Amino acid sequence: MAESIRERPAAEPPYQAVCEGIIDFGLRHLDMIALVMTTEGKLEIPLDGRQRPLIDFEDTLAEVLRERYAVPAEDQISPAVWARASIGALRTALVISARGPRAGQAPPTRAPGDPIRACFAALQRGS
Repeated sequence: MAESIRERPAAEPPYQAVCEGIIDFGLRHLDMIALVMTTEGKLEIPLDGRQRPLIDFEDTLAEVLRERYAVPAEDQISPAVWARASIGALRTALVISARGPRAGQAPPTRAPGDPIRACFAALQRGS
């Protein structure tokens, strides 16, 4: 996943680069995404099991973002916040997808990545 983010166009803002990198990775690894997306019910907190790798990925993602945007070493905050906010957006998309439709509602028809893009758009808007 880190390589997918590193390879994004240089002009993309941080959240867009992470969002699109995650989606690119997911499209290349549909078996992994399907395993997470087909989980029924709520995702458990505290995080363990399948969610633990997302949390463990935060430090790697922060370093990728530091390199990608040439953030000075003395700035310990910016890349860490971008990474943790990005993982939060991804986790939110996974929770929404795992919930599925409410009783009596038809399953939504959406393209792969739509929930992820919607969560990252909310992150970029600050809402």
